[in-house]
Amino acid sequence: MVVPDLDLPLFTAIFPSFRDALEKKPHSELSLEEATDLIKQGLRLAFLRDCRANSKYTLAVVNDKEATIKEPEVIDTNWEIAKKVTGYF
Repeated sequence: MVVPDLDLPLFTAIFPSFRDALEKKPHSELSLEEATDLIKQGLRLAFLRDCRANSKYTLAVVNDKEATIKEPEVIDTNWEIAKKVTGYF
């Protein structure tokens, strides 16, 4: 399955990891699994940057033949490192 054109300037501006991944492999050559992993990585990064965000999300895969909504997922988080952060209070 080929990933369709995306608004790449928007994605790469928000998530430098998108830019890095797409420099290695153009989006037209990404498999569905690779694209999904990249989106999940971006969602996790966005969640970790926004303290008011919800850790639950639902992905949908849409192509010219069908739309499939996947089961809800939860972003894996580990806040143990927060104990070592100093200088903000």
